[in-house]
Amino acid sequence: MRKTKIICTIGPASSTKETIGQMIDAGMNVARFNFSHSTHEEQKVLMDLVKETAKEKNKAVGILLDTKGPEVRVGVFENGRMEIAKGEEVAFTKEADSPAPCDKKINISYPRLIDEWRMTAREVRERYASGQPHIILADDGNMEFRVKDVGDDYILCESRRSGALTNRKSLNFPDYDIDMMYLSLKDEDDIKFGLEQGIQYVAASFVRCAEDVKDIKKFIAKQGYSGVEIIAKIENQRGVDNLDEIIDVADGVMVARGDMGVEIAYVKLPEIQKTIIQKCTEKGKFVITATQMLESMISHPRPTRAEISDVANAVYDNTTCVMLSGESAAGMYPVESVKAISDICREAERNNSHKAHCEYMLRNKRHPNVSIICHAAQSIICETNAKAIIAVSNGGFTIRELSRFRPDIPIVAIVTHKEVYTSLSIYYGVVPLLGEEKESAADIIAQAKLKAIDAGLVTKGDTVIILFDNNITSRNGTNTLSIEVV
Repeated sequence: MRKTKIICTIGPASSTKETIGQMIDAGMNVARFNFSHSTHEEQKVLMDLVKETAKEKNKAVGILLDTKGPEVRVGVFENGRMEIAKGEEVAFTKEADSPAPCDKKINISYPRLIDEWRMTAREVRERYASGQPHIILADDGNMEFRVKDVGDDYILCESRRSGALTNRKSLNFPDYDIDMMYLSLKDEDDIKFGLEQGIQYVAASFVRCAEDVKDIKKFIAKQGYSGVEIIAKIENQRGVDNLDEIIDVADGVMVARGDMGVEIAYVKLPEIQKTIIQKCTEKGKFVITATQMLESMISHPRPTRAEISDVANAVYDNTTCVMLSGESAAGMYPVESVKAISDICREAERNNSHKAHCEYMLRNKRHPNVSIICHAAQSIICETNAKAIIAVSNGGFTIRELSRFRPDIPIVAIVTHKEVYTSLSIYYGVVPLLGEEKESAADIIAQAKLKAIDAGLVTKGDTVIILFDNNITSRNGTNTLSIEVV
């Protein structure tokens, strides 16, 4: 079975029950909803479709809410676009009718930026005169502007390229750190809506430091919710600089290569990606590799050879998940994209590159996220021909710990709470199954074996390792390891 998990962005191309069902069959483990786009009403319809379809198929499919984050976008143009010639002057303004020293004006979603830059107007002019100006990038770096001057209501720029800028495209400031409050009112409203829909994960965009993650956790707790996991998206230099402290407080991390490749020199991306994956696996946190993994499949039925290698190398490096964005949200081949990435991951896992990580975890007996019983289970795998680890758990803690070892065999997670069942869908090698509470150790073991057989993960005569809580009434956590023959 494939152990690397697949996250798929849901959008217009995947908005029917039939397509969602085919994507689940093809290997989708988590459905991502991008809250930079669409209304709550539109997102709810799609979330309900995912939940309904997953239930009918008896599959655990988690729901991930991706926040808009502290980003800056251009406004709306009269005809939906503005044509800009190379060398032409444009002004980013507070409002569409703000005064500016040129004809082409572009209002922005964060007017305070102009006030911030106005305080360093002299430095802005000196940098431009010296040939080292501040740079503003638009539309994922497709348009580039050199900052010439700053006034009360505008930032005057010179376009470095010819092209068209369309409505609400994002702006990036690779050499300027915007002093912007992290959790906006929109993000709060979106997260609150998502919590009401029963989401399992929040992907926090443009995380800059540990406090950004803590702010979201505090907000969720204030709403009266728990168990929602926070994924820190690393997309800018500040996030990279503060990576260690961010990993410590987040539940997982996303290598968000889209904006990162605009905010940071793109030649740095491979090194940053490998560093993030390594640090996350060493610290026992899950990690997602995202953006443009199979970008060509937006318009073609097969991936390029470079894309195949990109996905495989992420698996070799021990990524927990891979993610599809436009491929599944807006492409012509959403189902084929899921099938392709699933096949690539499955083949790459045969490489056994993860074994070095297993050995590291076994050596590191003082690892803060590894219990003695999980350590023992992984040691036994190495000494037996066990076909699966079957973990019976109420809260899923033991299962998450087991996943951190990345064992060769499936981790069959038998849980009694639907919320936990769905939340485990993002963890490497874990197959969540819904079970029932049992009154004796014998009944727990019998159910564990039967569930694993019914799921097609083991057959009669196989050796399995079963972990469970033998103190039925006290619920002290997993305390029993049993080696059984099915």
